This record gives sequence, C-alpha cells and structure tokens, in this order.
Amino acid sequence: MKYAQGEWICFLGADDYFWDKHVLSNIAFHLKRARAEKINLVYGQIARVNNKGHIVKLAGKQWHKIKWQMPHGMPLDLPHPGLMHHHSIFKKHGVFDESFKIAGDYDLLLRELKSGKALFAKNIRTVACQIGGIADSSNMLSHMEVKRARAKNGYKHFSYPIQIPG
Repeated sequence: MKYAQGEWICFLGADDYFWDKHVLSNIAFHLKRARAEKINLVYGQIARVNNKGHIVKLAGKQWHKIKWQMPHGMPLDLPHPGLMHHHSIFKKHGVFDESFKIAGDYDLLLRELKSGKALFAKNIRTVACQIGGIADSSNMLSHMEVKRARAKNGYKHFSYPIQIPG
C-alpha cells in the first residue's frame, strides 16, 4: 500500500482479471459521482468463472439492498475483487490487518461502512473471479475470521454450533 499512488485503488487476486479492456473507462463516471457524493467505495458486478472462463454466477447488487448484511458477514453481492477504494480510506482507517488470512477485506470494509456507504456501478461487469480460491475452500477459517472481524469492529458476533468430526 505504501507504493500505491492513485486516487482509486483496486485489488485483484492472482486468478482475477478485468472483464474487458473498457472496465476502467466505463466505471470512471461512477468514480466521479462517488467523489462528488463523498462515497469511498465503488463496485460493479463480477462474474464468478470456472477454470475454463465460463460464468458460474454473477454477483453484485445495489448497496441499499445488501447493506444490512455487512454486520453478519461479507455479502456475496459486495465483491471485493474489482471494488474501487478511494485512497482516503487507508488514511482514515489504516491498511489491511495482516493477521487475517481471508477476512482482511471484510475487516477493512467494516471500518469504512460503519459510517460510510458504497456505490454500485449498475450495468458494469468489472472483474472475472475464478472459483476455488482460499475463501471458497476454507469455510471454517473464513467463519472464524469473520467472527473475529465483527468483534474487532464492535459488532455482536453470533455463531452457529459446529461439531468437528474426530
């Protein structure tokens, strides 16, 4: 993060890629609108794809429809790959907490979205994200980290009883 110099910062995982060569120019209007409205997060729709690039699921919905989900866990329709972060978020809240292996993005977004909001760039598919990454395959670790991020950010945590075989 110390080398990032842009006004907006986007994170892509190792197997993520921008949907097409026009993504950044297409989302520019929404970034300008967000800046004018003092919104620090802008996101579009992502395509969850298999290893052949075929769409398995589309994710991304209007903020007002999903914001209630944030205190309970990372909404699938607020996809972190392709989410544009205004640089001021990192000055205001600090960088990612590296003690999280999976939920660092969720922890950061909780810090910003306690008092802020996000802007959905409707009709813009930003990123293709391949299924099967660590967040998809490590449900127990993911659950525990989300629980810890909620507690760290002052949200009451709830957990369903889980029995581990053995």
